[in-house]
Amino acid sequence: MTVPISLTAPQFNSRIDPVLEAAQVAEDVGFSGLFFFDHLVPLDDVRRPIVELAATIGAVAAVTRRLTVGSLVMRAPLRGSEVSVALARTVAAVAPGRTVIGLGAGDRQSAEEAERFGMPVATLSERVETLAETVAGLVDAGVTTWVGGLHPRVRDVAMTADGWNAWAIDAHALAPMASQMTAVSPHLTVTWGGSVVLGADSSDLDSVLAARQGRGGTITGTPEQVRTQLGGLVEAGVRHLVLSVLPNRRERWELFAETVGTDLPG
Repeated sequence: MTVPISLTAPQFNSRIDPVLEAAQVAEDVGFSGLFFFDHLVPLDDVRRPIVELAATIGAVAAVTRRLTVGSLVMRAPLRGSEVSVALARTVAAVAPGRTVIGLGAGDRQSAEEAERFGMPVATLSERVETLAETVAGLVDAGVTTWVGGLHPRVRDVAMTADGWNAWAIDAHALAPMASQMTAVSPHLTVTWGGSVVLGADSSDLDSVLAARQGRGGTITGTPEQVRTQLGGLVEAGVRHLVLSVLPNRRERWELFAETVGTDLPG
């Protein structure tokens, strides 16, 4: 068994070209999929542009042939269950057998985004209810569905879906949650997402970190160090990795594929 590795798309842009390039590179070099965030503005700087999830995932679904296309995560409360299911069914019709809809209930950061755009902010119970309704609709529609989030009520919903995604959590914290969830739901695919800052060697890594003003990723290191850290997540039960390889550019995606690989032994 191998554990596939997917990328997140370079959405923080005013143009679609970088996203389509990422899809082409990912498909050519052997990554499993390309996943998309669901925000109307970047949360770290609202002045920056971003290409929107629904339109972008449809475009990438149409121009790829092998690549899995997915959301990580589409916020169920943003659209409601009916619209979310309709969107997912449409993408799945464009990319049959290679669509994954990752869903979330929203959090404090997305609440601030909703307020910024004049949208109502639902309670946790309301958001979890919408999440559960959306998962049920997607499962009924036959669309592969993951649920992302660490809250116990969100993880309960995840066990009714096909997969669960933990974002940026370390292997030590993830392992008991993954074990508990798969004991109850053996069908569940445990997935992990996070950022990776990779250097070809220690000198290259220092240069990348200097250019990023010292900002590392959830995982930071040389190829051997990155493989070791990702391997720890696999040992903790992860069966699909979705990585934001930073800087999110072609040369870094290709470096990752060449030096770390596009899958790991499971």
